[in-house]
Amino acid sequence: MRSFRPSSTTRLARKHDMRPAKPFSSPSLPRSKLVERYMQAWQAGRLDGFIELLREDATYHMPPWREWYQGREAIRGFFETVWANYAGYRTVAIGANAQPAVAVYSRSHHDPAWRAHS
Repeated sequence: MRSFRPSSTTRLARKHDMRPAKPFSSPSLPRSKLVERYMQAWQAGRLDGFIELLREDATYHMPPWREWYQGREAIRGFFETVWANYAGYRTVAIGANAQPAVAVYSRSHHDPAWRAHS
């Protein structure tokens, strides 16, 4: 009779205590409503709706650009300059790092294809 011998992956996992990541859990109702409102603001192109979801002390930074925007008004000023550069937005609720997240797709005025935006 052959004895069971754990695979090298199993032995490595035991040696380094590598447990599987916790599965993504559904967001709480308030958080889920917040994510829904965030997605609706993007899809409707409602800058006011997007800005009102931010805290007063929010910070916006999008690498690789060096600029940082601090506070709602500064963030609004930035988005006002770029929001209209796109013909529309689509959003998809996803999870990242065991947290709720949103993928945003945009299309330009000259290209009807939806492309990853953020």
